Amino acid sequence: MSSQPSWRPNVPESQLFDEKTWLQGAILTAVVYGINLVLFIMNVSLLRARAKLDIKRDSRASRQTICLLIYVCVMFILSTLAIASQAKTTQLGFIENRDFPGGPAAYQELMFSIPISSLGNYCFSLMNWFSDSLLVCLPMVSFTLFFSTD
Repeated sequence: MSSQPSWRPNVPESQLFDEKTWLQGAILTAVVYGINLVLFIMNVSLLRARAKLDIKRDSRASRQTICLLIYVCVMFILSTLAIASQAKTTQLGFIENRDFPGGPAAYQELMFSIPISSLGNYCFSLMNWFSDSLLVCLPMVSFTLFFSTD
């Protein structure tokens, strides 16, 4: 058997490298999303348990618990939309538009602003902003709670 089978695409090695790394990146993103799913389930279950304890103590859940629960859910929804967008973009490049001039990597570069790709970019940007906001605001809130006179 020859080292280059007849079904191997007749494209430059650099293009094949681009396509391989893009596909491997998509697979690794799905693995990380699985970790994200597990962390989301753990967070929601712990926050629900904390809310139940709060309700037993003073008949309502604390504002902090509710805010954290909303934050975790919003972040999970945004990450789900981002991974779905990335999966659809990968499908468009590798399956539906495989013969695009320059291959799937060129397709992804030129079609960066199509709505499904933009959705993922917006969600990813929002997740970064929300994460940064939490990191900036949390110390201020903790400081205020620690030094409150209640």
